[in-house]
Amino acid sequence: MTTITKATLGDKASIFIRDVLRENLTDTQSTARTGSDWVFKSMPDKLEIDFPYIIVELTDESTSNLSFNRVKSFPSELTFEILVYADKIADRDVLADEIVSVLRSPSNTDGTDTILSKSLAYMDSTKSNEDAYVSDYPKAIRAKRVTLIMSYGGA
Repeated sequence: MTTITKATLGDKASIFIRDVLRENLTDTQSTARTGSDWVFKSMPDKLEIDFPYIIVELTDESTSNLSFNRVKSFPSELTFEILVYADKIADRDVLADEIVSVLRSPSNTDGTDTILSKSLAYMDSTKSNEDAYVSDYPKAIRAKRVTLIMSYGGA
């Protein structure tokens, strides 16, 4: 169970989103792996290329308060960059679509808590292809960046 507060958003929100994806995404490998084998909070120190894999990073956090006679808090806005790496275009695209679908549904869980119960809500997303050739890999690495904006309405 991950406890999310405004004071811990920078670390805990990305852990929770990573865990929701681990719990709900479908591995496209013929022998499915557990989510912890291919969905990460940041790029692992050592990574043997075993496609597909996903990196979840919280890249921007915005919190506002308005104060006159009393303090008025507004929901925090969180921007996640979720990178999908695959060796097949179809796997890249299917997983990117599934990521948005999973995180749009407030009833999806990390195995324990729903997205809604953590005061998180989907706001917007964009996707862009970032395929590349890497000198030590024999073919193109298929990559897609899913930029996802969520709001956090908790304390």
